[in-house]
Amino acid sequence: MEAQTAISFLAGLIGAGVGAYAASYLKVSAKITAETNHILEILDQKYLFKIQEESAKIDAVTNKIDEILAQQRAITSTNEAAKIDVLTVKMDQVVEQQKNITTTTETIKSNVDIDNWRKKENQILRREKIELLYSKFSEYFLECKIMLSPFTGSTTIEHRKEASMKTFLLCDEVNMITNLYFSSNSQLMSLKEELNTKMSTSMELFKKYSELGCDVPLVEYNSIMKESLLISHDIKILLSDTMARELD
Repeated sequence: MEAQTAISFLAGLIGAGVGAYAASYLKVSAKITAETNHILEILDQKYLFKIQEESAKIDAVTNKIDEILAQQRAITSTNEAAKIDVLTVKMDQVVEQQKNITTTTETIKSNVDIDNWRKKENQILRREKIELLYSKFSEYFLECKIMLSPFTGSTTIEHRKEASMKTFLLCDEVNMITNLYFSSNSQLMSLKEELNTKMSTSMELFKKYSELGCDVPLVEYNSIMKESLLISHDIKILLSDTMARELD
């Protein structure tokens, strides 16, 4: 009886111990679970914070990259705009230079055309004056011959006076033409002066003997006519040579 009681008592103690152990185990397990959950919660919060922190860093880097790219695009755009401006200015300069070259070329061409036209006109004018001088020297000699010729039925004092006037006018016209158009031709100018001297001598002879109402002595007449004819001939030869050069 006592043995059963002892066993029952031990069994009770064992049961109470087991129950206490079980209760303690559950408490410890619950505490561990709570701590574990708390740790996990903390870890989750730290993980989320870390992710947010890294994301913020990534966003900052991304923003910086975007800013750098925007600046680069702005710089590139500015550089390209500057290049375009430079090219535009250069193109404008080239266009302006081309205009100037064209204008200069046209001016030169125009000036060349004008110079050629002037040379052509001058050549035509000189040829006309050469022909005119040639005929004037012929007229001069003939009128001078009439002025000094002896009186005949067909040659009266009036004829001689008229011839003297024509001789004077022809001499003046010849001087004008040679001085205006052939002053650089020293040979022609020299021959013209010789003829002027002969004309002055002829006029003096005419005046002297016409006032006396008689003819110029034959010796003087032949001398002045021969000298005038030779000078006139030399002038005509010179004018012919000058015309030949003008026509080359």
